[in-house]
Amino acid sequence: MDVSQEQSLLYEWWRIEGRDPVQEHLASVFAMDSKNIALFLQAMAPRSWGDGDVLPRVGELDGNQLKNIKLIYDLDALAQLIRQHLPGDFENPQWFPDGSKPVEQRLAEQFMFVYNKWNNDGEPSDAGGKSDDEPNEIGSAEAVDEDLNDQAAEHADAADRPSAGR
Repeated sequence: MDVSQEQSLLYEWWRIEGRDPVQEHLASVFAMDSKNIALFLQAMAPRSWGDGDVLPRVGELDGNQLKNIKLIYDLDALAQLIRQHLPGDFENPQWFPDGSKPVEQRLAEQFMFVYNKWNNDGEPSDAGGKSDDEPNEIGSAEAVDEDLNDQAAEHADAADRPSAGR
């Protein structure tokens, strides 16, 4: 399967007909076999190269990919499907790449991490004045890095505070 071609076809369909027909098609694909939800997340994740990699591997999902997914599928509906059909800790998902987890679990948790952050803090606006009605071409993990630094600072602050009742 040529993932970049699959993505291009979905976005081209969306440009011509809008989100509804694309979402209806994807919903029917997901309903036929819930494994297709994980395959969809893998198709939406960018490809990356690691040291010694001969072939690109599935990268990480961040806010750029969720903005792209939102163009063709309702994020609330996708989050519900992920909770129902994919493995993972969705109450407290972490974004950190974890090579010991299966790729479908890692991507599902990364999706839910960003999705929950947007629900709590609001969706960030695009940097550089990019329009929300076009897919992002390249993924950037700056927002995730910033959030991870915030989390680390919060954990450090909590560790420094004396506990009540001691």
